[in-house]
Parts: sequence; structure tokens; C-alpha cells
Amino acid sequence: MSKRFDTVLYNPLYRIISHLTFWSIIYIDEILAAFGITPAYEEPYTLLPYVFLDMCLVYLVLYWVIPNFFKKKKYFTFIIITSTIILLDTFLSSYFDFDNGCQDCSYVVYFLEVFLVNSSMFGLAIGFKLFKFFYKENIEVSNLKSLQQETELSFLKNQINPHFLFNALNNLYVMAQKKDQNLPDSILDLSDLLRYQTYDSNKSFVSLKEELNFIKNYIDFERVRRTNLDMIHQVEGQVHQLKIAPLLLLPMAENALKYSITSDDKKMSIQSLVNIEKEEFVYYVSNTIGNKNMVNKTAYSGIGLSNLKRRLALIYPGKHTLDISNDGNIYEIRLGISITELT
Repeated sequence: MSKRFDTVLYNPLYRIISHLTFWSIIYIDEILAAFGITPAYEEPYTLLPYVFLDMCLVYLVLYWVIPNFFKKKKYFTFIIITSTIILLDTFLSSYFDFDNGCQDCSYVVYFLEVFLVNSSMFGLAIGFKLFKFFYKENIEVSNLKSLQQETELSFLKNQINPHFLFNALNNLYVMAQKKDQNLPDSILDLSDLLRYQTYDSNKSFVSLKEELNFIKNYIDFERVRRTNLDMIHQVEGQVHQLKIAPLLLLPMAENALKYSITSDDKKMSIQSLVNIEKEEFVYYVSNTIGNKNMVNKTAYSGIGLSNLKRRLALIYPGKHTLDISNDGNIYEIRLGISITELT
């Protein structure tokens, strides 16, 4: 239900109006008779003790019995006490009003009539009170789940940053050892990548165009020092006006780059392909396997992809597919997300 409904339901003015409306419905016949709209069977003032009795016992159930027994899951005690209160109200009302209420019937018949009326009155009041109770409880549970999910997503996203930085610094260290002339430019490139991670991605969703530019820049950053690596990064389709969770695609590109490393000068290749179809956004990454022992040991189940799987489950539940295959030479990952989730 909407926040507007919440505001109305728990508004003090609405609370007063709802109580007045409830008692007006319960005593509609007597109110109409008091204004001369319908025949009056007794003087209106004689009803005041019974109205007072009904109100006291109804509010006793609503504000003492329900909080102390129903909400504490003492259901049997709640039923016994509530039934006793209804019977007490029925007995007092029928006993003192028998002469006015039913002149041509037995007390038992009148008692049953009053009992049915009182049961309806208490049932209506209790039903509405329990509706508010369960509605509020459901909202609190939903808010707690949302808070837990936001906390976990924040943790998962923050987990990516040190993992990425560790790999990037390791690359710079290798370049420094080789006294690579591209090291200064690579440091500047890393600065731009970290700026996106620190500031631009500090939102629940970012422009898909910005995210893909980040992936491209990251691949270019790696391309500088990997002279034996052929990299292809292509984007097909319109990325404008589409949004995606920030840094979601990074683990796929990062793992492909990491596990295509080889100790010799063997030619390796990576494909990073984006295809935006009518109903699905697809990101496909494949790489030739460099250090096979490392890949088999990790099985792509380290921080990167386990993080990705969990974020997908939280952000796009039931709206994504993630397929991973490994034939020993080529490692492929295909991520598909329903296009409706990106608009």
C-alpha cells in the first residue's frame, strides 16, 4: 500500500473520525430516533449508561486485552477473556434493559439477540484493530528487510573497491619493476578509474553509458602492459536512458583479465561484448585461460564473481541469468538482465 495510506491510517485526526464513525454505525438507529427521523422506543438519555458500558468494554479489549494477550501470542487466553467480556456486556445490557428491549419475548431470546449484536460490535472493532496491527507489523518487517538488503548491498559494493585496487596496484608494481615508460600514464588512468568508483558510482543506479565507459577504460588500463593480449570491447545497441547498478559488470571483466595472465609470451585473448536487445541486456565476456592451475583452484568463485552473484540476486531477483562455462581453454560468462529492469 502507498505511503499516503500509511499517513492517513495513523493520522490522529483520522483516528478520531474513525472512532466516531464506528460508534455512529453501532448506534445508527438510536441516533436517527434522537433526531426524530425514525420512531423512538425509549428516551435517548436512558441509553447513555449502555453506551458508556459498551465503550468501556470495547476499549478494554482493544487497548488491554489485545496488547497483553493477542500480540504476545497468548491466543487461547485472548479468546477466553474476550468472550467473557462480550458475555458480561450482553448480560448487563440485556438484564437491565429487558423490560424496554423486549416486552413480548423471553429473556433467553432477548439475551441471544443482544449477544449477536454485541458480538458483531466487538468483532468489527477487533477486526479493524488487528488489521492495523498486522499492517504495521508487515510494514516493519518490510522496512527491516529493506534495511538489511541495503546494508548488504553497500557491503558488497564496498568489497569491490579494495579487490579492484589490489589487482590494479599489483599491475603497477609489475610495470614499475620492468621500468615501463607507460607507468605515469597508467597511474593517471587508475586515478580516473578510482574517481568513478569513489564518487560517480556512489548511487543505487548509474547511467549504463557511464558504466560501460568505465569498463572500457579499465580494459584500456590493462591493455597498456599486456602486450601479448588481444582485447576486443564492443557495444551494440542504444545505451541512452538505461541505468544499471554501479560496478556490476566489473567483476566479469576483472576476472577475465586476471585469469588470462600467463607466465610466458603466449598470445591470449579477451572478448568483452555488450548487446542491448529489445527485451534483454547482455554482457558477454570470454578469455583464453592462462594459468590453468589458478583458475581450477578458484573456479571463479572468489570475491569477484561470488559478489556479483549475490548482488544480482538482491537487485534483479528473477530478472537475470548468469551462465558460466569452462572447457579448459576458454572461460565464458554471459550475463542477461531484463531490459525493463534498466529503464
